[in-house]
Amino acid sequence: MLGLALYSIRQCVRQRLPTRAVIGHLGLVGIGLGSTIFHATLRATPQLLDESSMLLSSSIWLFCFLDPPVRGAPLWTPRSRLVSIALACWVVGLVAFYSKTRQFEIFQTAFAFTQLSVSAGIYVLARRFEPSPAGRARRAEYVRVQVLGHASFVRCRFGAR
Repeated sequence: MLGLALYSIRQCVRQRLPTRAVIGHLGLVGIGLGSTIFHATLRATPQLLDESSMLLSSSIWLFCFLDPPVRGAPLWTPRSRLVSIALACWVVGLVAFYSKTRQFEIFQTAFAFTQLSVSAGIYVLARRFEPSPAGRARRAEYVRVQVLGHASFVRCRFGAR
């Protein structure tokens, strides 16, 4: 996970992508570290670090899709502030709920919801910017991969134990 994150950050810098893409990939670093610490200790506090880093990282990507950058526009617009405040409240509220109840399932449900939202955002962007036959083929492949990924998440979470 850490190697993939560092490679992705390097590619973002090379391709001069917006800063938010670099921050999104830094979220992968947080997931890797949080997961390593949790699985090394199997304690409640590191589990919170593991789960909250996944939720925070997916929320950063959701922010990127809900508020895409526009050339020449200021970095922080009123919409950017509103979206970031709403997502921060989402993450902080879930962490507070978990801290009181210790029901980690809330994170899995929230993470699944956030990932589905990000997937829908990617699909909408691809549909908007790639109307060619090759773009349609890429969208079909994307949908197939996303459906398989979400199905495996549901299977792992709710399947036989």
